[in-house]
Amino acid sequence: MQTRVNVTLNTDNLLIPAEPRRNIYLFCKEAINNAVKYSNGTMLDLELKLNNGLLEISIADNGNGFDIEKVKKGNGLGNMQKRADEIGAKLNVQAKQSKGTVVSMQCKITR
Repeated sequence: MQTRVNVTLNTDNLLIPAEPRRNIYLFCKEAINNAVKYSNGTMLDLELKLNNGLLEISIADNGNGFDIEKVKKGNGLGNMQKRADEIGAKLNVQAKQSKGTVVSMQCKITR
């Protein structure tokens, strides 16, 4: 799977406390693992941006997608929701069969 990374934030001055940083890392790890393991896609896009104190992370693939209402509820989506809830973030999952999946999280970052 090819990967494109787009980071439009200056990480030099970005200080995220340990627990939110851990949850962000585990969210990304889960979303990337799911895309690689289940999507059958050929491209993974990872985008990070900071806009007015809001960190936006998006992980997208061009794979199979899935029907959110019919997907077997495993640990992956539940874990990502738990991570988002623990840091007061908003999780968004957009999936369409044969059109890929986009998993994104937005969380407030205070400097």
